[in-house]
Amino acid sequence: ELRTLERIFQLTAKFRDDFETWARTVCHITDKKGNLIPFELNPIQVKLHNLIENQLREQGKVRVIILKSRKLGCSTYTAARFSHRTLFNKNKRAVVVTHPADSSSTLYRNYNQPHSITKDCSRISRG
Repeated sequence: ELRTLERIFQLTAKFRDDFETWARTVCHITDKKGNLIPFELNPIQVKLHNLIENQLREQGKVRVIILKSRKLGCSTYTAARFSHRTLFNKNKRAVVVTHPADSSSTLYRNYNQPHSITKDCSRISRG
């Protein structure tokens, strides 16, 4: 049991410091056929991730507005990133603002899915 606990702490440390590995290993998305598959960042998401990480390094904070992005995976990326940041950092909150109510419902499902998959890890990662 001690080895299992040590492995959990190792994975928690790795996942805390490596969003892409955490997303690929822990998060799942629904593909166009309705299958649950691992969340692999697409090229647009990788570019967005790099821009955000650079801004965080250079300015110590992130302020991003994504206008009218459709089917590029920006909302899915944001859901996973916010889940990761709030899961591994104490006292962190995230807010997403949408205009139409149907967009809010769709985004809520995106946010609920990564959280439900990772909720059992939160007790361990927050210490």
